[in-house]
Amino acid sequence: MSKYSIPSQLKIGFSLIASLNEVQLNTVNFVFENAEFGEGIKTLSERLNSKSDLGEQNSIEIIRSLFSMVNIFKDAETPKEEFIKDFTDSMETEIGVKNKELENVRNNLLNLLSNSQKISKTIKAKNLIVENANNFMEGRIVSDIRISYDEDLGAEKKEQFGVIVHNLRLTYCDTHGDNERTFYISLDLKDLNSLKKIVDRALKKDELMRSNQHEINFINLSI
Repeated sequence: MSKYSIPSQLKIGFSLIASLNEVQLNTVNFVFENAEFGEGIKTLSERLNSKSDLGEQNSIEIIRSLFSMVNIFKDAETPKEEFIKDFTDSMETEIGVKNKELENVRNNLLNLLSNSQKISKTIKAKNLIVENANNFMEGRIVSDIRISYDEDLGAEKKEQFGVIVHNLRLTYCDTHGDNERTFYISLDLKDLNSLKKIVDRALKKDELMRSNQHEINFINLSI
């Protein structure tokens, strides 16, 4: 029985990793080894794509699967060698990696995992941020003018009245990135200025906290 279950959306990536040639593997290793703290799947897959012949989609699949493996290892509490053996045994069972290829795949993944310290710290930092009931995903404000019309729409218009309405759309998810939800809030100019003051104050607090903690290397996440 497989110790680890590989999600269906990651099987393509691990199949690609199993079939990497030496040049491609060296490129993936280079990208992993030279990753900066805070760089995520999008940034690293773009870098891999630019430095290899793997193509954009394959690069995304490979980096996404490797991030998943590093995240699993982070909580595995086993030596790298033991983890990789168990993990590749799962690949043999769930993906169909041939037995004769396993040793080569094990060596490849062990090499990649050994170069994943910065990736692991980035994932840990991301997990710290999202350990909340709700986490921001994206937002947008749509603004429009609403005219106040006379009851008699055929009457001669001497002057018009209207208001500007700003609709804030916020999309958020839970800790695991699931259950995506969206809600809307109508705002006027006073509300926008209030929000601006709140955000400006938070930015100032962020700046002060960073400047007062010289012994901490803060990570700017792009994951």
